[in-house]
Amino acid sequence: IPTVLHDLGFSLAAVCTSAQVHEGLQKAAKRMGLDHTTWTSRDVVDAFPIDQSKADYFDVEGLIEFLDQQREEKGTQYMATVDKTSHLNKIFIEIDEARREWALGGAQNVLLFDPTHSTNRYGLKLCFFVTVGNTGQSVVLAFVLIKHESISDIQWAFRKFAQVFRIAPSTLFTDGDTAIKSAFDAVSGTGDIWHATRHLLCVYHLSKNFFQRIHPLFSHKPAEWKKVFTSFWHLAKVSDSQFAEPAHTLIDKDGDEVLDETSPTFEMCWKLLVRRIDTEGSGSTKEDALRWLDTHLYQRREMWAYCFTASTCSWGVHSTQRSESINSQLKSRRRLANRSLLSLCKQIVELNQDARHRK
Repeated sequence: IPTVLHDLGFSLAAVCTSAQVHEGLQKAAKRMGLDHTTWTSRDVVDAFPIDQSKADYFDVEGLIEFLDQQREEKGTQYMATVDKTSHLNKIFIEIDEARREWALGGAQNVLLFDPTHSTNRYGLKLCFFVTVGNTGQSVVLAFVLIKHESISDIQWAFRKFAQVFRIAPSTLFTDGDTAIKSAFDAVSGTGDIWHATRHLLCVYHLSKNFFQRIHPLFSHKPAEWKKVFTSFWHLAKVSDSQFAEPAHTLIDKDGDEVLDETSPTFEMCWKLLVRRIDTEGSGSTKEDALRWLDTHLYQRREMWAYCFTASTCSWGVHSTQRSESINSQLKSRRRLANRSLLSLCKQIVELNQDARHRK
């Protein structure tokens, strides 16, 4: 880096990120007729250590200025909190035209909530609120950035959504994270904001967890594993009303339970699935796997098995993949892991505008 640019480099490092210092030095070199290709961004990081606290401050200040401008021009809302060290730790941001879209659905709105990571240099978790639009497309309503996927942070996000959008969703789809469930329980009590909302689980996430927990027990029995996995999806997808009836134990001549194909119930099919895993599966993790089947699947069966959820309006939604698709679109545009909050927010606004124009 030419010596004549060093004073500028140190000055920029006091208030900017390393990427901004690099960009500023390149522009200055071009104006002065210097060769701006003799150094790399790594050289800038080594030569001019940034004051991270000031860089963070200016990033958040720029984000708030941008959101204030959006509020003035478009009427969108945002709410933020800071921690004891005055660093931003939670922010809720409404997307343009989202309230109008939400109002169209009325009392039959379906809401998807799905956290993701690796979207900004502060490690804040990005969580989209997504719904099904009136033409069937996925619509981003709002997003939050939270420091931790804790019960209190997620509950804060739910309450801010309710404060802005007012109408409670008829159904909320999430993954099986226990913090999310506890946060929902905290806002769905009698008289609370989402007391009439039904919480359902994403069957795609459950299938991934099922694979992770159960497949190792059948590593040398692919045929048996196929039967087991098929049985899981049978329970997740079949809507036969008989599944809602009490189970009737059927005994064959050897004293084993059998499945009467003419009148199956959820309980019967579940018992057969567990028995197959218990008898055919093997490995040191089997006990833990069986325990997981009971606590995470069976005890929450009314949140994912279609025979219990078919009567709930979901507009064809059975997973959070619409939200995950938006996460994927955002990340595919460019590498976001080291992005500033302002840059991330602008990317989401741009993504939303592009989607609306296409649709």
